Amino acid sequence: MTHRLAAPARRCLAVRQTGHETETEQNIMNLTHTHEFLITHITDSGTGFAVRTDNGESVHISPRLLQQAHANLDDICTGIIVQNAVEEQRERTPWVAAYVQERRAARDVLGLATDVPAEAVQAPTEEPKPINWPAVQRKVIAFLRGDEAPYCETADIADVVGVDTRKLSQHLENMHSRGEICRAHVNQRAGQQRASLVLWSINADVYK
Repeated sequence: MTHRLAAPARRCLAVRQTGHETETEQNIMNLTHTHEFLITHITDSGTGFAVRTDNGESVHISPRLLQQAHANLDDICTGIIVQNAVEEQRERTPWVAAYVQERRAARDVLGLATDVPAEAVQAPTEEPKPINWPAVQRKVIAFLRGDEAPYCETADIADVVGVDTRKLSQHLENMHSRGEICRAHVNQRAGQQRASLVLWSINADVYK
């Protein structure tokens, strides 16, 4: 025989159930907080770390949330953070971002932005200085005549004379064609068309 609850009883039961669900939801919400946090570090794997703007405590942000919010380093984000579930990490990083609602550049939040376009406030780019090739040539010859490196690669000479490797390579070829320096090709295997190494020296005597 099936017993049916009277309407008042059903209403009382519904109230108790609803009250229980509300209490559970409140307990869950007590563990979540909406705060602002400043992104201070992003790892190579895309994981972010931030500090709360109210107390400086650390917040972990997953790569997925960073991508969804298009958040970058030094952005101030507003979002929901929850207590770190990994107890041994809680002392160092007590909070984990569960949702990022908004992100703003820190310079805008701190009132550093102006109505002037960003392009207008950037420092003017300096024109590259012309290369004094005669002076470079003298440095190359002096370096190769020294005892420090009787033969070396293009990159080694570029570090000494302060010229881009690609630009210097052509200049060294010109010096070689004029007989001012010596060029040696080193092949790893017989028959290969391209040299494994190109070495420069003041003359061939250094290889004897």
